Amino acid sequence: MTIKRMILLVLLIVIVFTVIALIIQQINASTSQSLLSPPKVEKVLNWNIGSEPLTLDPQLNQALDGGSIINNTFEGLFRYNGHKIVPAIAESYEVSSDGLTYTIKLKKTKWSDGSDLTASDFEYAWKRALDPAMASEYAYQLYYLKGGRDYNTGTGTLEDVAVKALDEGTLEIILAAPTPYFLDLLTFFTYLPTKQSVIEASIDHNWAIDPNQVVSNGPFKLTEYKTGEKLVLTKNPYYWHADTVLLDQINAYMIVDESTM
Repeated sequence: MTIKRMILLVLLIVIVFTVIALIIQQINASTSQSLLSPPKVEKVLNWNIGSEPLTLDPQLNQALDGGSIINNTFEGLFRYNGHKIVPAIAESYEVSSDGLTYTIKLKKTKWSDGSDLTASDFEYAWKRALDPAMASEYAYQLYYLKGGRDYNTGTGTLEDVAVKALDEGTLEIILAAPTPYFLDLLTFFTYLPTKQSVIEASIDHNWAIDPNQVVSNGPFKLTEYKTGEKLVLTKNPYYWHADTVLLDQINAYMIVDESTM
């Protein structure tokens, strides 16, 4: 073999090994990148709620199936986190020495349409639940409010109900009697806020089950509703604590038959 050919052979070998080394380096880099930044996988919960909810309106609901959905689409002043009652929309609160007056400061939060949620939304919702014309089965849950029972039973007026938005971020509540477990009651769906403009604009009164109408303030929002089949909830980007919501979507099926379930 001539020297010239030997040199060419050595150069060819060097080139081949260089190419192989570059390929291995690229593979290792791609593998490392995949480990560091795995592709996003949508987190979806498939959940059977059994029978179709009679309503998803917080002030009208009286059943577990509807309540379970409402608990995911709306948020009250306080929430039960599985261990204890913790503030939700409430930022802080004070109770008078006689245990009757609660003054609650609200966090700055938004509805799912991006508009501001205010103390007036709570005042409206609670008085709405007590309105005799609403015939809410759980109106009695608000009899703890001073004037609540009288208004609901027709012996008092709306003005007698002692819940008032002092400003956009402050809610004042006066109770009929001291109630040590009142904060627990505030986690119940009848006490959740609803948006007056949305409800009053709903001609067919189906605002709570119509994704094109409903506005809520919880960790999820309603994006699909198929009567008798399923409903779909997706993560609400305007939820004040959205960074702690791990699911992207919930598919809630309405399957009554146990074998099908």
